[in-house]
Amino acid sequence: MHPDDIQAAWKKNGYTQKKLAQMIGRSELHLSKVIHKERASDYVCRKIPEAAGLASEEAFPEYYQEREAKARARAEQIH
Repeated sequence: MHPDDIQAAWKKNGYTQKKLAQMIGRSELHLSKVIHKERASDYVCRKIPEAAGLASEEAFPEYYQEREAKARARAEQIH
């Protein structure tokens, strides 16, 4: 999902980037880096969509697809 769409969704639910950052205990810069896919954070990739009323996989599909692929690769190594 495009960063502008994520921001629009959380704004629609009454959050500013500052308010959301304070609520989840991260800096505004950290949130910006996550939504622009410059930094990965499982915690933030779950909390931002909650505030925006979105599914985590919808807001950050690349992040979750990569995690899934890594988990499958680890599982294959075990078996």
